[in-house]
Order: sequence, then C-alpha cells, then structure tokens
Amino acid sequence: MSLSEISLGNLVKKQFFYKLNAYTGVFSSMVLIQVIAIFFSFGAVSSGSGRFGVQINVDYHSADTLIIFTMLWAFINAVTIITKKYRDDDFAFVTNRVSNNVSNMLFLVAASFIGGVTAILSTFLIRVISYFVLRDHSVIGYDVMYSVQEIFSGLLVVFLYLLLFCALGYLAGTISQLHKSFVVLLPVVVMGCLIMIVIYGSEVLLHVIEFYSKETNTLLFVGKTVITSFLLFAGAIILSNRLEVRK
Repeated sequence: MSLSEISLGNLVKKQFFYKLNAYTGVFSSMVLIQVIAIFFSFGAVSSGSGRFGVQINVDYHSADTLIIFTMLWAFINAVTIITKKYRDDDFAFVTNRVSNNVSNMLFLVAASFIGGVTAILSTFLIRVISYFVLRDHSVIGYDVMYSVQEIFSGLLVVFLYLLLFCALGYLAGTISQLHKSFVVLLPVVVMGCLIMIVIYGSEVLLHVIEFYSKETNTLLFVGKTVITSFLLFAGAIILSNRLEVRK
C-alpha cells in the first residue's frame, strides 16, 4: 500500500492534461468538419429589389453553417468521450468517477473554447476566400469590419453554445451507457424531435430553442447557458454513479 496521498485536484489536473495530449483526434476531426463547413459557406445568399430603373442586389455572407457544423462536432465529441474505449484510458491513473467526470468536463470546456476560437477565425477565412477566389470585393471594407468588442462577444456566444451541446452530448452518452437499448432509442428520440419541429412545428420544442437562440441580453444568455450546462453535467454525474465498475 502506498503511503503517498493523492489529492483530487492533482489527480484531475493529471487526467486533464493527459486527455489534452492523448485526444488529438478530437481536434483533427474539428478541423476537418470546419473545412467542409467552409466549402458549404462559400456562396452568398442574394436578394434584390428594383424600382424606377434602379436594381439593388444585396449579398449576405454568413458563418451559420460553420457554427452549426461545429456544434454537431461538439455533441458527437461529448458522446464519444464517455464510451468504454475512452473510459478505459482513465485506469492508467488511480482514479474514481468524480475525478474522471471532472477531467472530462474540463476537457470539454477546453475543446469548446478552442472550437469557438477556430469558428470565429474561420469567418474571416470565408471572407478572404470570397475576396480572392469569388472576386467579391464587398466583403472587405470599413463598413463591414468587426470591432474588437464584437469579436469577443461572438467568441463568447459560440463558446457557450458549444459548451451547451457538449453538456447535452455528455448526458446523452452517459444515458446510453446505462443500457444497450438506449443506444438505439436516443437517436430515434432525437430524429423524432427534429421531425416534430420541421413537419409539425412543435411549439414546445420551438419555444425551448427560442429560449436560448433569441436571447438579446448578454448576461441573461450567459446565465441560461451556464446554468443549463451545469445541470446537464450534474445529471450525467448522478447517472454515471449507477454504472458498474468499468462498465
């Protein structure tokens, strides 16, 4: 028996840095997904109107597709990190469920931040490609440049959205570990919710989406996303305690 006492903080720190170095494939997949999203974001959405012989065309360049792809990556990443293959890596340490879950969550926070930074920077890459490849000179100019405050505000919003999707994925991954049937049921439930929104226009689900997506007050938005993410992570921790050892 070892006489050295290992503190929870040191254990979490070691596991966190280990996962940052070991799970490089997570960030490689993020780059690949964002590159694919950039290609989908090449074209601009055009609208025009004319009157008295004057025609005005307006092109909208948006990084919405890129951000949506990154949120999908965050969800899948969080589901994957809770699978048996990744959980067995933690047995290289003297560990318990608390340190494992906390280190996973810190890793997801770091991944969300990195994903948010690359997503925001990719919006400028889309502009550069549009300027030099598509010859759209309207994307570069004084009136269309972002201020430093707008850049950091956008980074905060994207980071919190990614963190929210990571929390959702982490909870979904934990639930899927409780019983094999949940592996099939969870995708069915998700697809059913999407069908209800698209085809039937489910008001409840739409209100839930609008609760987060249409908040204009920055402090309220931060409060909503942080509290929701915390509750989802807490739910995952409570459910993980029902798993068998090394299951």
